[in-house]
Amino acid sequence: MVSAKKPKATAEQLANRKVWVKALRSGTFKKGLGELGSAKNGYCCLGVGAKVTGTKFNPGHSHSQVFSDRVGLREDNGQFVLTKKLIKIIAPYGDVANGNVPGSFARYHVAGDGSSLVELNDCILVPFDVIGDIIESEPKGLFI
Repeated sequence: MVSAKKPKATAEQLANRKVWVKALRSGTFKKGLGELGSAKNGYCCLGVGAKVTGTKFNPGHSHSQVFSDRVGLREDNGQFVLTKKLIKIIAPYGDVANGNVPGSFARYHVAGDGSSLVELNDCILVPFDVIGDIIESEPKGLFI
């Protein structure tokens, strides 16, 4: 029986991830919630990535499959497994360690299923530079 190997990120996807993380850390983008965003309303962390990678997107949408493909992000908005290390990073923005977090993020922590970049951005209000650190660390399940 031949096991299927996990596809590796392409050079373009890796380069796009670096551009995305750099943009999140730059302080250039106003933070927005609930949609990919615009300069006027602010951007979700995914919207920042779409903008800086030259991806056409609808500012009112919450997701862009084209952008996800450009960075190798999983289709579920980057659902990833929470580890103790990530909980420690996220905890200052919501008491993740004790399950006292706002919005839908709490259900992921309690269930132990993980989280997504959208929830870090919209529910816990994690700053862009910290989201950049998390993306750069490539937690299990974030990328295909």
